[in-house]
This record gives sequence, structure tokens and C-alpha cells, in this order.
Amino acid sequence: MPFVDQDVAAQLEGVWTLELVNYAETLKRLGLSPSAATESIGDGVCVYTSPDLPVNRAAGMGLHSPVTAGQMQEIERFFADREMPAEFDLCPLADPSLLELAAERGYHVIRFLDVLCMDLPSQDSLPAVPLGVEIRTIAADETEIWAQAVASGFAATDGLDESDANVVLARAAAHSPGVVCYLATVGGQPAGGGAMILHNHLAALFSSSTRLPFRGRGIQNGLVATRLKAAASAGCTTASVLATPGSVSHRNLERAGFRVAYTRPTLQR
Repeated sequence: MPFVDQDVAAQLEGVWTLELVNYAETLKRLGLSPSAATESIGDGVCVYTSPDLPVNRAAGMGLHSPVTAGQMQEIERFFADREMPAEFDLCPLADPSLLELAAERGYHVIRFLDVLCMDLPSQDSLPAVPLGVEIRTIAADETEIWAQAVASGFAATDGLDESDANVVLARAAAHSPGVVCYLATVGGQPAGGGAMILHNHLAALFSSSTRLPFRGRGIQNGLVATRLKAAASAGCTTASVLATPGSVSHRNLERAGFRVAYTRPTLQR
């Protein structure tokens, strides 16, 4: 794993901020959330999708310059205009002004995510896909199959309504620019999936899940390995992924070679 200084953190946060922006812009373009919006403020960007979706926060702040009280006021105005509490992701390597202003303005931590990364190894050193599992990129007419498989994996149930947040976000991911989606099948049946976006020699892995009946077969490990091989072939040197601290996903990612770059809190006012 590369040494994570502020420059590396800015690259990592850059690709994850891009993912948030893609969600909002794609949801709006598809008509899934007509009121979705983004606004650049300082180094960062505010993202709003819908009150029913967990993608409403600012990100990328303080990674190239100090944050001002005026910028914080603009962020708070953006969310107040949409009747949402102000939230932002706090990279621990951001300029200290961000944390100082957050404390002064009454923000509190509401969750943590680990940002993991790894140097991409040679393709030969990555594990093979488990026997009986096929993993491939989806065709243009398979976005709905992929979205339903991924959404069902996150919800741990099948037959989700089209308005379910997991389905809406999976559809947005599948239609976002630059995103490559991978479908895992067992016996021809959709078993799970994952997505990846490449940005400045960095591969971000996200939207990874396995449907409940197919868990315990190494499908997630296969999805990780398949995407890492593709990223290495495309010339990427580093891969990154987000995980909840202490989760099963976190454990599996560390087994695959990822290590925690830093833990990132989300703060809310």
C-alpha cells in the first residue's frame, strides 16, 4: 500500500467524490430523482439526490486549501434549501481548518467508513474465480439484471420494488459514465455483482454484493480479483474500496490484500 500523505489522500477522495457526483447526475438524467443536484464549494462538492437515498453530503473539502467559515455557510445553505441536515465526509488528512470549523459550528460524527487501498499486484498473483462461478462484464441490455442482483444482495432479499433505494442506487451505478459492471452467475443464475471506475491510475471498487442463496461460495473474492485484474490491465497502480469497520466485507477485503489507508467519519450538523 502506498504511504498515504495528503496528496495520496486527495487522489483517493477525488475518485470517491466523483462517485457521489455520478450518482446525483445519473439519477437526474434517468429521471429517478429529478431534484438531484451538485454544487462545487471550495475544494469540495455538495451532493443531493433524494431524502430517501443515502447520498446527500459534501465531500472532498480541505484537501488542497484551508476551509473558510463562508464555505461552511454555503454548504449549510445548500442542504437547508433542500430541507436536509448539512453533512460532510471528513478526510483525516484534510486541512485542520475543516475540523476546527466543524467543532465551532456544532457538527457531530454520525458514522465511520474505512478507506482501504492496495498496490495492484501482477495479474498472476491474484486468486482465481471459484469453480462453478462465472464473472463477466455486463452487456448493454443486462443493466437491469445486474441492478436487481446487486440490490437483492444488499437487501438480503429478492423481489424488491422498483422504488427500493437499493434498486435505485444500483441502476444509477450501472448507468454512470465510466463505470464497468461485473455480474457473477452460478448455473446461469445471477448471484451477485460489483462495479468499478478508473480515474487517474486509481481503481475504485464499489456496489459489491452477493444474493443470499449464493453466499459462502467465494463470489465476493472472485469479484474483487476479477476487477483488480482488469484494473491492472488498464494501467492502474492502486485500487481503493470503502468498508464499514469490523464488517465481514472489511475482513474479506483485508484477506484479498487491502489495508486501511485511513478511517473517514461523516459529520452532521
